[in-house]
Amino acid sequence: MSVLTWSFLCLLFSVVYSDPYIAIKAQQAQISCFQNDVTANVLTRISYKLERIKAKNKKKDVYEPPMIRVEVYNPANERMLSRDYSDTGNIHFTSEMNGIHKVCITPTSQNENNRRDKMKIYLDIQNVGADNYTAVGVAEQYTSIQLELRKALDSLDLITRWHAYMVKREERFRQTTNAISWKIFCVGILQIIMLISLGYWQTRSLKNYFIAKKLV
Repeated sequence: MSVLTWSFLCLLFSVVYSDPYIAIKAQQAQISCFQNDVTANVLTRISYKLERIKAKNKKKDVYEPPMIRVEVYNPANERMLSRDYSDTGNIHFTSEMNGIHKVCITPTSQNENNRRDKMKIYLDIQNVGADNYTAVGVAEQYTSIQLELRKALDSLDLITRWHAYMVKREERFRQTTNAISWKIFCVGILQIIMLISLGYWQTRSLKNYFIAKKLV
C-alpha cells in the first residue's frame, strides 16, 4: 500500500473517529445549534460541560447548577431526541439516515437570579461504534484481545461507510455542478442569439430609415 493511500486513510480516520473539540458561549434560554454530518446507523457521543462565566461586580448569590435541554434533528428535520440533562455528562444518539444532523443545546435554570448568567459550553463530539465496549464485552463474553478486535472492526466499518457516503455526496455534487453548467451554457447561447437578433434588427431598421430619407 502506497504512502499516499496510508495518508488518506489516516486523514479519514481522524475526521471520522475524532471530531474536533468546540466551545460555545450562550446565555440562559439561548438556543445554540451545530451540525454533525454522519452516515446512517452511527452512534454519536457528545461529551459536554457547562461552565458559568462570572460577571464582574455581581453580588454573591446562591448558585444553582444549570440544566441543558438537548434536541437532535435528522436530515429530514424530524426530531430524534428531546431531553433535559445535567450540567456535565454525555449525550448519545444513533443516526437514522445519511446526512447532516442538527443538535440544539439550550441552557436552562430554575433560579430567577441566574437566568441572565452567561455560560460556556464545552463539547467533544465523537462518532463511535458502541456506547460501552465494556458492557459489550461482558454480554458477548469477549476476551481482552477479542474486545480490542471488535473495536478495530467497528472503527474500520465506520470508516468504510463514511467513505462510501462521501463518494455518494461527491457524485451528487458532480451531477449538480454539471446541471448548473449546462443551464449556464444554454443561457449563454440564448443571450448570443438575442444579441445577434437585436443587432440584425437595428441594422435593418437603420437601413430602412436611410432609404426612407433618401440618404442612400
